[in-house]
Amino acid sequence: ERMTERNECSRCGGLFEADELTPVIGAYGLFAVFCKDCFEKERSERVKPEGEGVSG
Repeated sequence: ERMTERNECSRCGGLFEADELTPVIGAYGLFAVFCKDCFEKERSERVKPEGEGVSG
């Protein structure tokens, strides 16, 4: 039985296999990895289309 190494997503804290994680430099500390969901969320939150009403 092959043990699959799992790493923690720096954003949600969930455990994911290496190929499910995306390295993100400078987001959370020096080096972070995000799972697919968190990576998409971070990207969509960071890139806000101008002209659209952003509540807050």
